[in-house]
Amino acid sequence: MLLGIDYGAKRIGLATGDKETRLALPLKTLLNDKDFLDSLKGICKVEDIKEIVVGIPLPLYGKEGEQVKRVKNFVEKLKKEFKLPIKTIDEKLTTHEVESHFVKFKKEMKKIDKDALAASIILQTHLDKV
Repeated sequence: MLLGIDYGAKRIGLATGDKETRLALPLKTLLNDKDFLDSLKGICKVEDIKEIVVGIPLPLYGKEGEQVKRVKNFVEKLKKEFKLPIKTIDEKLTTHEVESHFVKFKKEMKKIDKDALAASIILQTHLDKV
């Protein structure tokens, strides 16, 4: 099983998927607080996670911004805490994609966890490439 992560300063979206079905599904969103890593370790154990894919919001052009630096620091922290392969993927347009779904399906999407949905798009992009 793979875990997709959409990192944010306040919330971190999670999604799961596997290479066999090639399908990613939103899982949940966790607060980005002092308990996050412990919660993530528990999720990895329960979901039998074998690989983590983290989205990095690379710029369309120009220099990398602060959010890219924060995500890269987060990835380094994951590499120290987890003995799993950790990959990164460009996710610069996932937020736009999620927001476009919200515009089209406003009423239905109010209950959907947009951070977890963004994580599922990140993971699905990865699964489509492998």
